[in-house]
Amino acid sequence: MSVVTESKTARKWAMPDTLVIIFFVAILTSIATWVVPVGMFDSQEVQYQVDGQTKTRKVVDPHSFRIVTNEAGEAQYHRVQFFTTGDERPGLMNFPFEGLTSGSKFGTAVGIIMFMLVIGGAFGIVMRTGTVDNGILALIRHTRGNEVLFIPVLFVLFSLGGAVFGMGEEAVAFAIIIAPLMVRLGYDSITTVLVTYIATQIGFASSWMNPFCVVVAQGIAGVPVLSGSGCVLWSGLSPR
Repeated sequence: MSVVTESKTARKWAMPDTLVIIFFVAILTSIATWVVPVGMFDSQEVQYQVDGQTKTRKVVDPHSFRIVTNEAGEAQYHRVQFFTTGDERPGLMNFPFEGLTSGSKFGTAVGIIMFMLVIGGAFGIVMRTGTVDNGILALIRHTRGNEVLFIPVLFVLFSLGGAVFGMGEEAVAFAIIIAPLMVRLGYDSITTVLVTYIATQIGFASSWMNPFCVVVAQGIAGVPVLSGSGCVLWSGLSPR
């Protein structure tokens, strides 16, 4: 008689997606509004000296916290409903729709969301087709005999990737392709990191249209999307 044993593979725990974590945080926060009363602090003006000048600013008084109550002395709650209709305060399930439909097409929620969807989708298509990989290999072929141009051209390209669509961690995969060539040219592995990952970070920091930081910040600040110094800052930092 044979004994059949089944081997069960233990499933490894994986970190949930960021959107899943945010969703459950929103649920827990909305539940907390039903049990935690509204509280508030008083503010006070403080004076301080800066370069011989006396300035004032409002700060929160840490000893002034109190629970907000009504005329009967009962604690007040700002309870978030699961779903609301009409002119009521938006519920938990209303917020995604409210966020998508608020603002104009030139800024705030709608402009930022659509801009990020288009840029992210376009970058995903380019990466899936292998265009970037083939472009790097073509650059390697065309710079034979002119290796002195290889590093600055590659640096500018990766910097442009960080400035336009927030390229960052993706550069690690390209570093594996470029590292053997750098060693063959007499450079070390640090040079590979410099022309790939560091270049993307310089482009990211000096970006004029990065949808994941510049556009979001401009929407929050209420200024026109893609306004500002343009590519002047990037042009001054990347070639250097």
